[in-house]
Amino acid sequence: MQKQRADLYSAKIKGILNPSLEIKYEDTENVLRNLQKGKDKLFNVSLYVNCRAKTKQELDTLTRRIYAELNSLLIIPRQPSFRMLQGFQSCSPLAVNKLKQNRNVTTEALSAFFPFTSSFLQADKTGVWLGLNKNNIPLIKDIFKLSNPNGICLASSGSGKSYMAKLLIARYLLTGTKVMIIDPQGEYKGITERFNGQRIDLSRVSKTMINPLDLMGHDYSEKRLALMDLMPIMLGELSEPQKAFLDKALTESYELKGINEDSKTWDNEPPILEDLIEILQRRAKKAATMEKSTLLSLINRLSMYVDGVFSFLNKQTNIDFNNNLVCFDIGNMPKQVKPVIMFLVLDYIYMKMRKDIERKLLVIDEAWSLLGRTEDASYIFEIVKTCRKFNLALFLINQEVEGMLESEAGKSVLANSSYTLLMRQKPAVINNIQETFFLSASEKSFLLTAGVGEGILLMDDEHSEIKIIASPEEHKIITTNPDEILEQKVSKKKAKAGKSLLNQQETKEVLEPSSSGKAKKPSVKISVDESRG
Repeated sequence: MQKQRADLYSAKIKGILNPSLEIKYEDTENVLRNLQKGKDKLFNVSLYVNCRAKTKQELDTLTRRIYAELNSLLIIPRQPSFRMLQGFQSCSPLAVNKLKQNRNVTTEALSAFFPFTSSFLQADKTGVWLGLNKNNIPLIKDIFKLSNPNGICLASSGSGKSYMAKLLIARYLLTGTKVMIIDPQGEYKGITERFNGQRIDLSRVSKTMINPLDLMGHDYSEKRLALMDLMPIMLGELSEPQKAFLDKALTESYELKGINEDSKTWDNEPPILEDLIEILQRRAKKAATMEKSTLLSLINRLSMYVDGVFSFLNKQTNIDFNNNLVCFDIGNMPKQVKPVIMFLVLDYIYMKMRKDIERKLLVIDEAWSLLGRTEDASYIFEIVKTCRKFNLALFLINQEVEGMLESEAGKSVLANSSYTLLMRQKPAVINNIQETFFLSASEKSFLLTAGVGEGILLMDDEHSEIKIIASPEEHKIITTNPDEILEQKVSKKKAKAGKSLLNQQETKEVLEPSSSGKAKKPSVKISVDESRG
């Protein structure tokens, strides 16, 4: 410090301004002040970087990269020429400093030497491995410990969102969490079979179906309100008179089955859509001209669910599940009725899960098919707000990013989600995403060029670049690559054919007659443990 003061004084006498020397003097003065106040300490530190490579060319390339990285941090590196052996010994885990190249650093500067500064290093004991951050530090978090356990994945097609969802499912299953999947494309069949889960097929020809009028665990009043959300999805936009007629007809259809406000009646067999349309038809016969046209409009719309193309919904509920992994496969359901089925499945699962206090994860793929409709979205939003009470976590997957960010329902769901995974995005929506999630310019650029399985995880007000990684065994289970899936099927067929051929040869050898004309007897090997006498 005295030398710096002398240099400054000498420069002033000569009329020379030296800003660099002034800054150094001020920094030294601040360090001295903090040391005197006890705010800081000085440490004698040596920093050595050991470069390893398989060839000299690779070593030279690595050395240049390290030089560039250190220079960018205003650190001037030096090679220990003619002292490489001492340098190697100093870098070995022997705690022996042969080079003895030291310098004093403050506590704050020393903290920068510690490599594990990520808040994700301290893993939740009950968490799962989500992936690696840009420093290759594991991101291990338990979503059930967040303020609310709901999350959403926004990604363009082919970015690896389904792969990530399957990985999350597999890892949470291993922690004992119950998992339910609403699968609109039939993508989760493989992982369901691998974990001995229960796959419930819902299609035009399936035996399993959900009766739209089934109480499904609702109380009587709740069910009638839920039906007011469901009917516009089934029948299209309804006028107020149409809603009033529907409500009266629904009340009468339940009364005819002996179901009312009394909880003892809620286990009675519920009505089906055929019962509802019969009541509307009876009312239409007695109605005045204007009322009759309103009722006939309802009857015409409802008839396709009774004796029309969607008549497979006109039956009692015959679904039952008791498994840690249940997949509702609606991939073969006509696209015109998929929103109705997704609403029914979501309602059915939610009411079942409310009775169970164990950890549960509900994965909804192609969530925009529900969120895109106001009636569906309001119901999902209600579940998002209340599911924490029942130890239920929602994970929504959506590739219709633009529509979701612009809709009020989508914004509400995002506001009530504790974590969001952003994967590769299209240029058309990136500005909207940057504005919505307050991304930096570098994060915006990263999302435009992110590879498959790469993205940005927004959790606990932190943004972390993430790379989704699966083990070889996990990859076999969850891969969505058509070529890899085909290769696995061919391998299974070959293995099965080889086993069958081996069995045939063994059978032939046993039954083949010997030279004496008698069939060979199968040989029996008997082993005796002589040590036991």
